[in-house]
Amino acid sequence: MRLFKDKKGFLDDMMDFIFMTVLLVLGLILIGGVLYFNVSDNKDVTMEKINFVDTTRTHLFFLNTATNLNGVQTTMQDLILYAFNKNNPNLFEAKTKGFFNKYDLEGAVEVYNAQDYIQKKDYKMSFSNRFISSGETESVLQLVNPTNKNVPLITVVFKKNE
Repeated sequence: MRLFKDKKGFLDDMMDFIFMTVLLVLGLILIGGVLYFNVSDNKDVTMEKINFVDTTRTHLFFLNTATNLNGVQTTMQDLILYAFNKNNPNLFEAKTKGFFNKYDLEGAVEVYNAQDYIQKKDYKMSFSNRFISSGETESVLQLVNPTNKNVPLITVVFKKNE
């Protein structure tokens, strides 16, 4: 203690300095951790939103793509309504396969009666050129048949690789 005898308050000042240094380091670690995890979470959410927007854009492009039905120029949306009403999944699969091959896409399209989709029942028509896993981004749109009001709503689900 002879070392500190002539220095009044030196020990108190040294302890204050050490205490403040420890608090500063712990504070910086806490702030760094909060910022790191916040940025990481925001990045994941942003990527999910980008994938969802991209899938929805592809879905709308798919539904509005021109195709031939019995020699008449129409859209995939009208073809899906026609195939659903005529209970012709082979026509739907053939045209959808052509679309996926033409644009080199991977994914799946499922068509439900809207009530079946809400009640989580099986789809009526589907096309998939890959194994459907649980982690895909999906876009869901409903189609209405304007010429026949007695036909129920049709739900079209588009699943795509992330």
